[in-house]
Amino acid sequence: MTQTPDPHWNPIEVLHSEETAYNLLYSRLNPQQQALYNNLPTAGILPTRVNAL
Repeated sequence: MTQTPDPHWNPIEVLHSEETAYNLLYSRLNPQQQALYNNLPTAGILPTRVNAL
């Protein structure tokens, strides 16, 4: 059974909010955490981010 989408739902706004939350989550890493985070896309754990906000 599929539901009718909410007419007030704005997928672009939702994606922007998710991107903002992602940026906040990873914005205050210490140097060791940043180095590990930088390796995650290469390891295939996280997608490569091209246009971060």
